[in-house]
Amino acid sequence: MIAWRLNFSQLVVEIQPLAGRHPPHFKGLQALQADVGEPFVRGILLYNGAQGAQVVSFGPRLLAVPLALLAVA
Repeated sequence: MIAWRLNFSQLVVEIQPLAGRHPPHFKGLQALQADVGEPFVRGILLYNGAQGAQVVSFGPRLLAVPLALLAVA
């Protein structure tokens, strides 16, 4: 898990070697979101999604992003 703090706001990225994304995979980000509160601006779960996978919202300020999207030129 990687966290950035910018002007009292927090962005957190978690990388998991998973093929899919499911609500239990967000437990760590959700716990941090509850602890940090309002300064938590975004939690991003990077996962090993297949080509053509989409960015999916998993609640307020939580996103699942396939690693394949980062490799697009």
